[in-house]
Amino acid sequence: MEKMEKFVYKVWEGCWRVILHDMLPDWLKDNDYLLHGHRLPMPSFQAYLRSIFRLHTETSNIWAHLLGFVLFLFLETLTLLRPNMYFMAPLQEKPRLIYLSIICVLGISAITVAQWDRFAIPTHWQTRAGVFLGLGFISGFTIHEGF
Repeated sequence: MEKMEKFVYKVWEGCWRVILHDMLPDWLKDNDYLLHGHRLPMPSFQAYLRSIFRLHTETSNIWAHLLGFVLFLFLETLTLLRPNMYFMAPLQEKPRLIYLSIICVLGISAITVAQWDRFAIPTHWQTRAGVFLGLGFISGFTIHEGF
């Protein structure tokens, strides 16, 4: 039996196919409109990383967030490392550092509540909603105010 498990694991790691919505485990059936192209739960973190380069229902979502994160990280590093500019008022420099701090804390919180199983249960829906609404609000405020 152990040899069979190892064999299945090697086959799984080597090549995997997308599956239909009906074949998903119940806890992954969150969108009834996407009928095919789903990926199964992966056996390891490395398998999830490799799945980033495959086509499935989450591909565009993964790449949009990944590229956005890399751009944000680059711009934040560029902003924090450049010397203080004389034309920028000290007050504006303080709202910008405060904003970057808030957005980083809310972003890390959003990742935490999205990935931690403790927050996946229905009793914590308010916490999850609050973190995502806060992140959306501060992002909307930034666009509106022109930060």
